[in-house]
Amino acid sequence: MQELPQPTDPRVLTMYQMAHHDIWWAKTSLWRATNWALVLLAALVGVAKLFYTRDQLAIETTWPLVVVAVLVGLAAGWYLARLHGDIVTSRSVVRNVESHTGIQDLRNEIRSEVRSARRVRSDSKRGIEFVIAMMIAISAATFVVVLYLTGDSGNAASFASRVLLWSLVWLLIHLAPLAAAGAV
Repeated sequence: MQELPQPTDPRVLTMYQMAHHDIWWAKTSLWRATNWALVLLAALVGVAKLFYTRDQLAIETTWPLVVVAVLVGLAAGWYLARLHGDIVTSRSVVRNVESHTGIQDLRNEIRSEVRSARRVRSDSKRGIEFVIAMMIAISAATFVVVLYLTGDSGNAASFASRVLLWSLVWLLIHLAPLAAAGAV
C-alpha cells in the first residue's frame, strides 16, 4: 500500500495554497466584475446625456445604447456564473487534497461539533446567494438604464428580465458538469 503524502509535503501544501488562492481570486473577481458592469451601465446613461436630448430618448434613436446595455448585462451574468463554477471546482480540489492528508479527518472532527448547530451546505450552494444578488443588481441596473434610454418600462422590464433569466441559466449550465463529476 502506498503511503499517503503528509500535510507537510511541499507538493501537497503548494496544491492546497494554489486552490485557496484560486478561490480568493474568483471571489474577488466576482465583486470586480459586478462593479465594472454597474460602472459601464452608468456610463451608458452619461453617453446618452451627452449625445441625446430628453426628447430624443426613445428606442428608435437610442437602440445602439440599449443593445450595449443588454450585452453588458448578459456578459456580466455569464462571467459571474463562470467564476462561481471556478470557485466550486477549486473547492473540490481543496477537498481532494484534504482527503489525501490528515486535514480532512481534522475538518470532519471539527464539523461534527458544528454540524449540530447549523446545516452544512454543498460547495455549489455556498455563496450562491451573493452571486444571485449580484445578478439581480446588474439586471436592475439594466432595467434603469433601458428605462432611461427608451422611456418605456415595458421594454426595460423585458430586457432586464431576459438578462436575469440568462444569467441564472448560465449559472445552472456552469454547475451541471460539476454536479455530474461529483464536484458539488
